[in-house]
Amino acid sequence: MNYKLLFPTYRNRYLFIKENLESNTGESEFGSGLNLGTGEGDYAPMIASKCKMLIACDINENDIAFAKSLNARLDNIHYQVEDALQLSFPENSFDLLVSGDVMEHVGEPERMTAEIGRLLKPIRQITYKPLRQSVRVSLTGELTNKRFKKIEEEYKEELYH
Repeated sequence: MNYKLLFPTYRNRYLFIKENLESNTGESEFGSGLNLGTGEGDYAPMIASKCKMLIACDINENDIAFAKSLNARLDNIHYQVEDALQLSFPENSFDLLVSGDVMEHVGEPERMTAEIGRLLKPIRQITYKPLRQSVRVSLTGELTNKRFKKIEEEYKEELYH
């Protein structure tokens, strides 16, 4: 049992990610996923169950080492050290990006948001969960970098303050 689930803040984050993964995928699976700010890898198995391949990254080398050992049995997760403000992946690399409670820890949240927009392939739905409230934005067309920037501007107050 993961004893972190006994703590309401952890449990709420876990359930938020779980519910959004289930509502956005159903029986389907994403090709490539990125868990940005994976920490100790607690959410990675849940996210990896919806992806053919998941890259789980964090800036903390010790957390990455722990996560690798925790989830060693899963062969569709690759762990690596990355900086959320300067990610090494090419544009349009991922079908899914999950990042829970990371943005408030980076010095430049706008830059992290730009990196997220750069990495995501065109998608139809995106869900943000800032510290203060959930902001869900449903899109009917493709989410391009231009539309992503427009959404970011519209929800800037909720995202960064």
